[in-house]
Amino acid sequence: NFQKKETNWLWKPTLKQIRFLSCPAREVLYGGAKGGGKSDGLSIDAIQGIEKTGYKALILRRKMTDLDKSLIARSFDLYRGRGVYDGQKHRWKFAIGNYIEYGHCQKQRDVHNYDSAQYSYIGFEQAEQFSLEMYLHFFSVLRTTNPDIRLKMRLTANPGGIGQEWIKKRFWIGEREPNIMYSIKEKLVHPDGKEEEFEYDRSFIPATVYDNDYLMRGDKSYLMNLLQLPEDKKKAYLLGDWNSFEGQFFKEWDEKKHTCEPFTIPSNWRRYISFDWGYKDHACVLWFAEDMKTNNVYCYKELYINRTIDTEVASKFDEMSKGEDIYALYYPWDTDQERGQGVSIHERMDDATGRKYHWIKGNKSRLNGWSAVRYLLALREGGEPMLKIFNTCRNLIRTLPQQVFDESNSEDLDTFGEDHAVDRVEAARLVDLR
Repeated sequence: NFQKKETNWLWKPTLKQIRFLSCPAREVLYGGAKGGGKSDGLSIDAIQGIEKTGYKALILRRKMTDLDKSLIARSFDLYRGRGVYDGQKHRWKFAIGNYIEYGHCQKQRDVHNYDSAQYSYIGFEQAEQFSLEMYLHFFSVLRTTNPDIRLKMRLTANPGGIGQEWIKKRFWIGEREPNIMYSIKEKLVHPDGKEEEFEYDRSFIPATVYDNDYLMRGDKSYLMNLLQLPEDKKKAYLLGDWNSFEGQFFKEWDEKKHTCEPFTIPSNWRRYISFDWGYKDHACVLWFAEDMKTNNVYCYKELYINRTIDTEVASKFDEMSKGEDIYALYYPWDTDQERGQGVSIHERMDDATGRKYHWIKGNKSRLNGWSAVRYLLALREGGEPMLKIFNTCRNLIRTLPQQVFDESNSEDLDTFGEDHAVDRVEAARLVDLR
């Protein structure tokens, strides 16, 4: 019903867009390259269920300004005459109270802005800019009371960004054939310990500029632009090659090399703690041990929590350090700043732990810190790195390979990513202890 007259279409899908729009899977990734018609596909897909009672859709990007310049601006061409746009709420309102809402998650904590809502359709525009934790959180608001509504989680993405690795893994890019709906079975545990198996479907539908008839038949200047890119970006953006993107910040990372089974730390090894403060964002505490004979360093324990006040975080890591001889505790420099009570976070945490630790302020120079981390990750003679991480430190292992370069500063990582645990490796200034 996006046809004005029989020969005058308002919008007509490409063959790949038809495949995307008709896919019944709960989770679908569409695109994987530039120019494949991802944004229009997402906008049309979101409106498909608008006539069903209780239908509510949410389309997300990391920044609201990006939505204003792209999907919202385009929506006036696609939705005008079918609904009314409320600029204050960033919503298109339709009959019987249904709507399509636009939202953003610039910071990890922004996901909680949607906790009281429920949506039957959630779309992520440029999902590669989102962390896996952000993405998974939105499943908690994907629900409906109308059995006629099929719940949908939809993503569009290009190679690169902080989401590169989790998107590749979740949608089996390069591992399984695309354009197939795969059944996922998960055995989950209820709070009472009872297990239950759940089943749903997931699919990846690739599309490139060569699948977009309108760009290929009309003005080919965009195709020319893609063909002129450097080789690695041309493979990624033109052909959808997710293995050619060079955006990973720590290329040295190899989970098989950099992780190990836990073992008892010898009593004569030097131990120290590095922590990063956060309340809505996560507070992260890492424990390190150094073998003074070999200079090898092991991250052997982590604490990763949010929505916990600073003194309670201090009490928790103090309890977790009971019986250990901690050489030093590295803390972020900005926790020395007073927060309205005349007492800094550092001072409150020091008091909460009985002033028993030797606190060392972290270095402000992030770039020097990243060089130190690479030094620790680099393989030495014999093919082993200086830094190893116990495989129980799941959040550090999960987030370290997710870091990507900041597009505006080629020497720094993208701080939009989930970098709390990685910051603690950098802030500990491990190399300074040599």
